Amino acid sequence: MPEETMILKEQELFERARAVLGVKPGNVADELRYAFYRRIQEHHPDRNPGDPAAHEKAALINEAFGFLAGRTNHVLLLRDDLLVEAVTRGQSRKLEDILSYEDWIKQRFYDVERKSIHAC
Repeated sequence: MPEETMILKEQELFERARAVLGVKPGNVADELRYAFYRRIQEHHPDRNPGDPAAHEKAALINEAFGFLAGRTNHVLLLRDDLLVEAVTRGQSRKLEDILSYEDWIKQRFYDVERKSIHAC
């Protein structure tokens, strides 16, 4: 029985991490990185100087990204129900200043002479 409980907890952690980043199961690494980029832009402490929990929210987003990317098994903030809810609930903040996925890819993969090395 404890083994089943351990598996369920791990599955729940994966679900929470995906909810924090706003991704579906089976997303590829590029989509995962972009979801991280968008979410961190939304909750970064520099963009939200009036939010006392912004630092914790950014740390949670970093932890979720590291967990889903397989870089860490250390999950402390993903177990915090209130913090996960604060990040996953619909925010009223507008995201117009954040690049679209296609523009973000192009920005990352342009060489010095502004010739794309990304197949557009």
